[in-house]
Amino acid sequence: RMGNAHQNIVPYQTFEASDGHLILAVGNDRQFTKFCEIAGRPAWAIDPRFATNAERVRHRAVLVPLLE
Repeated sequence: RMGNAHQNIVPYQTFEASDGHLILAVGNDRQFTKFCEIAGRPAWAIDPRFATNAERVRHRAVLVPLLE
């Protein structure tokens, strides 16, 4: 079990923020690229570990702490 995280989509879970919690639900690679731009981390979108959802799932243990 993964709590609030989705088993096959990354990122898709709740995150603690300074003023509460937020749900980050990035459903596809294009959305992830846009999210990275908005978050000020455009390099994440071209990082081979995160460029596709399959790779983000594979490297969840690396990406989630970066997002936190």
